[in-house]
Amino acid sequence: MRAFACGLAGILAIALSQPSAALTKPPEAATAAQDAERAAVEQVTANIIKGFETRDLELLMSSYADSEDLVVIDLSPPLKYLGVKALRDLNTHWLASFTGSIEGSYEDFRVTVVGDVAYGTNIQKWRFTRPDGSIFAFTTRLSDVYRKYDGKWRIIEEHGSIPVDLATLKPVLDETRTVGPE
Repeated sequence: MRAFACGLAGILAIALSQPSAALTKPPEAATAAQDAERAAVEQVTANIIKGFETRDLELLMSSYADSEDLVVIDLSPPLKYLGVKALRDLNTHWLASFTGSIEGSYEDFRVTVVGDVAYGTNIQKWRFTRPDGSIFAFTTRLSDVYRKYDGKWRIIEEHGSIPVDLATLKPVLDETRTVGPE
C-alpha cells in the first residue's frame, strides 16, 4: 500500500507539473485518441450504474481494480474499505438490502487522463427501494482515481460524500446547487 501511495504521489506530481491546460476542461480540438480514452473511463461509471440497476454484481465489480490496493471511502461506515473483497462484500450487502427497484444516474462527469492514470469527478443520483416499499433517495459526489490494467480502465481509489448542512449537521440528500463557473 505504501508503494502505491508513493506511486500515486509521483503520478500526481507529474500531472501537476504539466501545463495548466492539462488540468482544465479539454480543448474542443481534442484528438480522437483522447476522446476515446475519456469515453472508456466514463464507461466505468456507466457500468457501476447499470450493475446496480440490473443487480449484476460482476458488472458492478468490473469497474474496480481487482486488487488489495483498492481503497474506497464510501457513504456507509466503516471509515474506508480496503481491497476488492471488502468492496465486494459491501456491494453484496447493498444489493441484498434493497429488494425493490434501483435507479441511478450520473452527471457532470469530468475526467483528466495522464497516460495510464486518470482522475475525475461526477455527481450521482440514486433511488433505492427498501423491502417495505419506502424509497431511499440521495445525491452523492464522487472523486475517483483510475488506472489502466491490461488495456481496461478500473477505479483504484474512490471517495464518495454527501453534503452536510453545517447549521444542523444533517445530510442534504438532494443537493443540486453548484458555485463557480460550470
